[in-house]
Amino acid sequence: MNKLFIDTNIFESKGFNFDQRNILIKLLIENAKNKNYEYYNLSVIDKEIISHITDRCSSRKKELFGKFKWIENYVKEKDIDTNCYKELIDYENFKKNIYAVDCSLEKVNPESVFKKYFKVELPFELKKEKKSEFPDAFISEYLNDLSRKEDDKIYFISNDDGLVKSLDNSIITFKNITGFFSEINSDDSKKTKQFAREVITAKLTEISFHVLGLGEFNTVGLEDEEINPENIQLSDNFDLEILESNDNELYVNCTFKKVELIGSFSCLDYENSYWPNDEDYYTYTEYFKTNKIEYDNYEINLKIYNENDNYKIEYDNLYSFSINYENMKEYATEHFSPFEDYDGEDDWSQDGYMR
Repeated sequence: MNKLFIDTNIFESKGFNFDQRNILIKLLIENAKNKNYEYYNLSVIDKEIISHITDRCSSRKKELFGKFKWIENYVKEKDIDTNCYKELIDYENFKKNIYAVDCSLEKVNPESVFKKYFKVELPFELKKEKKSEFPDAFISEYLNDLSRKEDDKIYFISNDDGLVKSLDNSIITFKNITGFFSEINSDDSKKTKQFAREVITAKLTEISFHVLGLGEFNTVGLEDEEINPENIQLSDNFDLEILESNDNELYVNCTFKKVELIGSFSCLDYENSYWPNDEDYYTYTEYFKTNKIEYDNYEINLKIYNENDNYKIEYDNLYSFSINYENMKEYATEHFSPFEDYDGEDDWSQDGYMR
């Protein structure tokens, strides 16, 4: 049977979202159950994913206890862990439901890896810090050795150029899961694609409403922020790929050329605020404020299905939006300081912090 391998960076690009309401995860599981391929779980990739997820979950738990110190007196730690470590539970369920085939790299010949290391061959060739590429080198050796022994197709999904270039030409590679599904379901007609485009265009307002409701707004590197999203505007200019289709269901990937997140957003402009070396707080603060943040080439996965001759849409479990210092700075429409005259509605304390 054909074999599928997926690199850590692919799952990382999707926020390690293994919830089975996630359309891509759902499709991966369904196609494996339909015997289109077996999902192979390389030990080094598995450990990387678990490490990344564990770090995220531990940080989330630490942040929760930091903000709500009373919570341990009212909520059992077991229940807290169930919520904070949900992503880890989802990942273990994903492996179970896709019937993951665990495989170790123990049989890889280390001599072959060290030979590439000292000769600076791929995947070491493109990296300044060669030592960090040892896991990739072992993955490459494993897959190339497997391709020499197997007649079945080997699929590998990764956006690591060095690793991909080090693989044998017989290994079929993809840069993302969407491209993989488009390939294995390539029999879909142009009419199906056109139909999907017409349904989505007609339902853009509905889709915007649901994406907002399912939005996860990740604030990265911000201080003293106020994030109040009110609306999402999707352009009618989008690329569309058919992920899978049958008589009653159609799974699609839409890449919208531009998405606008509308609302009220503000944060500390720490580049123009002043924190003296002998103090533990800002003695002068400035802020960004904007009512819009734009995103280019934003991907949305959808399921279109027929119910009583009405076409409806099913959504992913969440849609992530990164709100960071750089895009706040780029789209800022106002700069202000509470130390100056400010006639807005926000309540500012004398120490310069928004209350």
